[in-house]
Amino acid sequence: MGSTTSYLKSFISVSIISFQPLQQLRAPKLLPGLLENRKYYLIPERRKDQRLASSYRPISLLPKIGKVLEKLMTQRLTYHLESANSLNERQHGFREDKSVDTAINELLIKIQTARKDGKYVLVLSNDIKAAFDNLQY
Repeated sequence: MGSTTSYLKSFISVSIISFQPLQQLRAPKLLPGLLENRKYYLIPERRKDQRLASSYRPISLLPKIGKVLEKLMTQRLTYHLESANSLNERQHGFREDKSVDTAINELLIKIQTARKDGKYVLVLSNDIKAAFDNLQY
């Protein structure tokens, strides 16, 4: 519970610091609706029934200045979370010097160590179809 609370406090403080420049840009209408002004496209997925809405992958394209600001905010947020040690060391996604490969390697090392020590190993894996579509925002 304590780590969740500290994470939320950290996130709230960095949110206020990081996103104020965007709010200031929008408040005087210097860049109105910058991040909302995007073009949407539907990309058909291969080997799926094109008559079904679920057969398309939506993408949105930001104007160049929006991409620059989005990248800047992402870098600032990532830097803050990394420097404050707010991310779990076992998180491999969206981290510098970590990837699916490092996650698999870490898992294999744990399996090998357990087997060498004569222990049993059980790995549970779960793949959620359309994972981001199933998240509660």
